[in-house]
Amino acid sequence: MMDKETKKRNKYNEDILKAVAIRHDVSVDYVRKSLKGTSKGIVPDELVKDYNKGEADLKQVVDQAIEKFKYNT
Repeated sequence: MMDKETKKRNKYNEDILKAVAIRHDVSVDYVRKSLKGTSKGIVPDELVKDYNKGEADLKQVVDQAIEKFKYNT
């Protein structure tokens, strides 16, 4: 019996998706397609760059909050 191959689903941060979509005046679906690589061009490249920056900024804030929480017990 052969197992059916499953697709890996990417989980994107909805808040960052919405912020990028608003900033560039595009749909959230277009941002997702850009992240998946379905849409090619200059605008999708900018969307991916902004999404990655937003994700990195969010991670930094979360890491700072965790560090602060660790030592303020």
